[in-house]
Amino acid sequence: MSGPIFGKTYINFDVNSIERNIESIKNDLVLRKVLIFKNADISVPDVIEFLKKIHSNHNYLMIDAGRSSEPLFDFFESNKKPLPSSNEYFSRWGVDRWHVDGSWEEHVVDISCMHMRTPSPEGGNTRFVDLERAYDCLEKEHIDFIYRIKSPGWNADSNEFPAYRKPEYAHPSIRVHPVTKNLSIFYNGQNTIGKDYDKWNAYKLSLLNIFDMPDNQIEVSWSENDLVVWDNRCVAHSVMGGFARSQRIYDKIEIGKSEVETIAL
Repeated sequence: MSGPIFGKTYINFDVNSIERNIESIKNDLVLRKVLIFKNADISVPDVIEFLKKIHSNHNYLMIDAGRSSEPLFDFFESNKKPLPSSNEYFSRWGVDRWHVDGSWEEHVVDISCMHMRTPSPEGGNTRFVDLERAYDCLEKEHIDFIYRIKSPGWNADSNEFPAYRKPEYAHPSIRVHPVTKNLSIFYNGQNTIGKDYDKWNAYKLSLLNIFDMPDNQIEVSWSENDLVVWDNRCVAHSVMGGFARSQRIYDKIEIGKSEVETIAL
C-alpha cells in the first residue's frame, strides 16, 4: 500500500511556530490527515485562527470549549454494564466504536480538532483510522456493492430516534476527497439499509476488521495541552476506555461543511 505515512507529530508548537510553518502544516494535513501537536499551549481563539489559516472553507464553525466526556457514561451506568477498559473501545453496542463528525447531516464537517485541557490519569486515548487506506483494503465484491448504496447517518452523541438517524440525509458509501481526488470509505457509523441488508452487514463487519489493522490507524495518548487536528473527510475516530466520569476535559472545534462528493456510477 503506497502513500504518505498516516499522521504526523509536532513537538512544542506555539502560536509563533505555527505561524512560521503554516504552509507546510496545510500540506501535511492534506497528505498525513491527522496532525498531533504535543504540548501546544494555545488559547481557543488562537486555535480558531489557526484552523481558518489551514482550511479555506469557513462556512461553518462549531466551538465547544470545556467539553466533558461525561455523556459517554450514561448508557453503561443506566444499564448497569461495566465500563470499558483502556484496551476496549468506549462502545455502547460493539459496532458503534468509530464515527465521522456530522455524518448524519446534509453537509458533513470538513476539519475537526481536539485540544486536551485535562487528560485522564490513564485511559481515554483516541484512535484515528485512515478511510482511504480502508477503501484500498476492501474486497472487490464489497466495492462493487457499495458503489450503488447510500445509507443514513448515525449520530454518535445520541442514541435517541430520530436525532441519530436522518434518512433524508443518506450519503454515498464511497467518497472523493475534494482536494486530492483520492477515494475513501464514507463511514456513517452504526446504520442499516432495507434492501440487501445481509450484504451490507457483511460489508460493515469486514470494514471494522480493516479499521483494526495496525497500518490503518494511529492512537493518541493524551497529555495536557495536546492539540490534534484531523481531516474529517477521510478520517474516522474513536475513544478508548479506562477513564472515569468527570475526567478528560477538552475543547472541540470544527470548521467547514461540505457535500459528500462521490464517483460517477
